[in-house]
Amino acid sequence: MIIGLRLCCSIGLWIGFSIVNAQVLMEGLGLDSVRVVGMNQAEVEALFGRDYSSQVDVERVCYDCPKPGYRSRHKTDPRVMDFEALGMGLHLESGRVVSAFFTTPSIVTSSGVAIGATREKVALTYGSRYATPEMRYPDRGVAFYIENDTVWGIQIFEIRQ
Repeated sequence: MIIGLRLCCSIGLWIGFSIVNAQVLMEGLGLDSVRVVGMNQAEVEALFGRDYSSQVDVERVCYDCPKPGYRSRHKTDPRVMDFEALGMGLHLESGRVVSAFFTTPSIVTSSGVAIGATREKVALTYGSRYATPEMRYPDRGVAFYIENDTVWGIQIFEIRQ
């Protein structure tokens, strides 16, 4: 029996946010004046509290089973801090935040791109990219997730030159 493991993409780990007031994402850094990228878990908990989830879905794909298909289960992943009530999902590596993901319309980048913007707006603002579901700009510390030519998620991460 051959079994392949597939973690839900990092995008899917952080859906369901609800930030109410408009806030500015500083590409590669954080939210408004708070530098989130680079924080350790204790700093995150001191600032945002401990009301977060670390549950992720893991899908197993069984190709040689009598009934081939996906088998889902939930597991705890200490690299994930999903602050659903605060409207923020964080991904940690080696105990430090390496990226934050947002899906709330009230979030706007410092360059003026918000959830709901068009692919064209992203391309005009950050530069042209291929028509893929993800428009990633490592030199700016930001990625946009696109469906039907509309931004549905924004991720920030450390700027990579």
